[in-house]
Amino acid sequence: MPAAFQNVLGLALKVRGWNQVEAARHLGVSQALVSAYLHGEREPLLSTAAQISGVLGVSLDEMAGLSAGKSAVAWQANLKRRWHREAASRSELAAALRIVFCEDSTAVVKWLNEPC
Repeated sequence: MPAAFQNVLGLALKVRGWNQVEAARHLGVSQALVSAYLHGEREPLLSTAAQISGVLGVSLDEMAGLSAGKSAVAWQANLKRRWHREAASRSELAAALRIVFCEDSTAVVKWLNEPC
């Protein structure tokens, strides 16, 4: 995996608010291995990368830096920053999310309200 892996992994953990210990628990690897991935000291086996991408909801193409356009993880991080910055438009954004996700936006709004 190219350096994109460590960048996408770091951003995905930040978006979820996970530290290395929490990430290790969710991903089923050691904290030392998470640290090594984040610092570019180790690269995951394909099977491990697939497991990590499944847990994080990020495609293997995104994890490898092969996807075209903006990654879903970057989009999520940007959305969360905008939510915190633009408090006045939260009800409009929540309504748009309800339409996009075709569901009650309560869980999405809860996620957005967590610190970046």
